[in-house]
Amino acid sequence: GLLRSDEACKITLGDINRRDGTIYVPATKSDQTGKGSFRFISNTSIKIVDAYLLLAKITVSDDVNVKALLKTQLFRGLSPKKTSVLATPISYPTINRIFQRLAKLAHLNVHLTSHSARVGAAVTMAENGVSDLDIQRAGGWKSTAMPSRYTEQARVSTGGMAQIAKLTNR
Repeated sequence: GLLRSDEACKITLGDINRRDGTIYVPATKSDQTGKGSFRFISNTSIKIVDAYLLLAKITVSDDVNVKALLKTQLFRGLSPKKTSVLATPISYPTINRIFQRLAKLAHLNVHLTSHSARVGAAVTMAENGVSDLDIQRAGGWKSTAMPSRYTEQARVSTGGMAQIAKLTNR
């Protein structure tokens, strides 16, 4: 969904539309009107969310108030001993710590932050020929300025000189 950390912290179970493959983001940095926006979520991401819900023991049953469940925060904190999932949402610093922990577990010698996934998604789209305008829309940026900056290096390999090199077999 190319979510910013503060956006991810606010997502509830009811914000995920499995049928349409979208997430409703109730508030965004670039949303001046306060109406929120919709973002794409892949089937793979939905499967990961389902696995997370299973591990977190968040289920729908006859004795669960479905309306209350839909207002439940998706990403929630853990108890101090990390033995149970709390009802409170995670925070921006928690998301950054998760990314740093993942980098360490993957033996990556880079400093990852929650923004790394957002930038990485923009770069992946650029490498696969997605226009800056479509990247802007996918990530909820106000203009193409930031996606263009993030994807500048990736676009060099498809730019004018790269095209000439390919045409002239150089």
